[in-house]
Amino acid sequence: MKKFVIKISLFSLFLAFSLFGINYIIPKFTIVPFYFFSILFFTALTTLVYSMLVRGINKNNKQFINAFYFTTIIRLFGSLVVVLIYFLANKKSSLYEAVVFIVLYFLYTGFEIVNLFPTLRPEIEENPNK
Repeated sequence: MKKFVIKISLFSLFLAFSLFGINYIIPKFTIVPFYFFSILFFTALTTLVYSMLVRGINKNNKQFINAFYFTTIIRLFGSLVVVLIYFLANKKSSLYEAVVFIVLYFLYTGFEIVNLFPTLRPEIEENPNK
């Protein structure tokens, strides 16, 4: 879990610096505090979901599948609630903010899945017919 926290911290810093770089290259793209809140939100959410899934892998396969579906639903609806609250509270929000939030959602989801593969590998090698 320690390696995952280091990886996700570096990934989040990379995304934050990328947002600054995009702001430098495209002056019309203004950095909003919501972007950095989104990065912190997804960092915390991805760490929570990853830890739940790793526990599910260690227990047994059926629990892992249930845990994966459950955490996917939590991630999706939790993200939707955050976006809805932000856009209802901030009337001057733009389409760019929604697009960046969706892109961050998919980037962090992909990051989590890529980091789950090495954890799943021993189970796959042990039971190749599953």
